[in-house]
Amino acid sequence: MAAPRELVRGLRSVDLDGLAVLTYARFTGAPLKVRKVINSWWSPSGTLPALLTHQGEAILRPHKVTTPLGKEKHNANK
Repeated sequence: MAAPRELVRGLRSVDLDGLAVLTYARFTGAPLKVRKVINSWWSPSGTLPALLTHQGEAILRPHKVTTPLGKEKHNANK
């Protein structure tokens, strides 16, 4: 199993993009660590949510998060 990636998201419960990524990860069983921050400037990318990859990149859009997770056999289209 791959090491978990890290999702940096806001503290607000209405952070829809962050919630979408969390829901996808839990639904597919993808390993994901979550770091909640107060402001977006605590994020390495300056925006929230951000999925940090193993290579140190930050993926910023929820629809782009599903691609690398799907390549690791964490696909919701089963």
